[in-house]
Amino acid sequence: GALANTVSQQFPLFHQTFNEGTQVSALATIIVGLVGYELGRQICRAHRTTRKAGQLLNVPTVSPRRIAILGFSGMCTAVYFTAKFGLAARFSSRATQAQAFLGSQAGSGSIEFGPGDPSASIQQALDWVLPFLGLYLLLYQRRTHRDAQEREATPARRRFWRKVFILGLIGAVILADNPVSNPRAQFGGVAIALLLAVWALNSARRVRVLAAILVASALVLYPLANAFRYTGSGFHLAPLNTEFRTNADFSMFQQELNAQVYVASHGHTWGRQLLGTVFSWVPRSDWPGKPGSTGNLILGVYADVLPASLSIFGWAFVDGGIVWVFLVLAGYGWASGSLEEAYRRRPLGRLSFAAAATPLFAAFQVLLLRGDLLPEAGQLAPVGLALIAVCTFSRRASPDRACAQSWRELIE
Repeated sequence: GALANTVSQQFPLFHQTFNEGTQVSALATIIVGLVGYELGRQICRAHRTTRKAGQLLNVPTVSPRRIAILGFSGMCTAVYFTAKFGLAARFSSRATQAQAFLGSQAGSGSIEFGPGDPSASIQQALDWVLPFLGLYLLLYQRRTHRDAQEREATPARRRFWRKVFILGLIGAVILADNPVSNPRAQFGGVAIALLLAVWALNSARRVRVLAAILVASALVLYPLANAFRYTGSGFHLAPLNTEFRTNADFSMFQQELNAQVYVASHGHTWGRQLLGTVFSWVPRSDWPGKPGSTGNLILGVYADVLPASLSIFGWAFVDGGIVWVFLVLAGYGWASGSLEEAYRRRPLGRLSFAAAATPLFAAFQVLLLRGDLLPEAGQLAPVGLALIAVCTFSRRASPDRACAQSWRELIE
């Protein structure tokens, strides 16, 4: 998409144009961020704390009893909100469901939170997180136990009520997380996570198949799914070259250019956007000067027309310059590398925190990379909090001797 934009000098949003220096600066910023990311991963592999981090992240164990409670709560919330807003709202446009939950105008150009932000956002989080996470953890735990039984050559126990429970959760996920009334990127994360829960990427062929599916989805299914965004939208098919130059779904590089233009005119925000992201859970009624999303900030007058995304590269550049881009992406690389190492060291036959969290991170990190970071961090925070809530930290929960050490011993 970026190549099509720069070669044709035609950009999808608002007929904007950019000089060559701005385009070179945006590309250099992205390259610096990628170098920082790779350096962060190399530091993670070389540093001795990686093993300790792997042990620490594998100490918490997902409790089967808490998974059952989470899944049952998810079914209840899905049924409750369906009865409250009607079955039609579940399979209408995303704008219709947003109007039901958030009080937004279905026909407006953007879908934003209304005056009742805290309660409405909590309701929305409960609606999509609980059934999805309950089903994900139940399927993943079932696969973990099945793999352990195959290694030990013990027959698997088939329980009728467990199958009924899984079917109930699948129905709740269809109601709460279907692609019609939910954001496309959010549904994509849900679908990928559930796929990874039942279909382990334990061969090169499976990785290639998943990669091909993701590329095809990004190029074809993702733009077509925009038809569900507003009531009355329709399908629109166009050649890829035209899509790259005219479809807002492929405007990410243009947003990097807008970040460069904004900084040239207004300067950096010097940590203000980071502060707003870290404290995204604070209501605006208690913090009137709370920063808005960086994507809307750089769009300026166009922010009322389009709810803008902005990648982590552009977000970091606006907040602190190219050095901050390097440091943010290096930290991101180190954190993702540490989580990956913890996943590789996960205990067999037990669903640890690292084993459950890593596929979730792999599935949803597209939201963090694509941005905007402030709203996406607030959207994904309930997933992390719910996962921590279903974990136990007892030494008896860990049969692996290395992972059963106390936290104090590992820190020492």
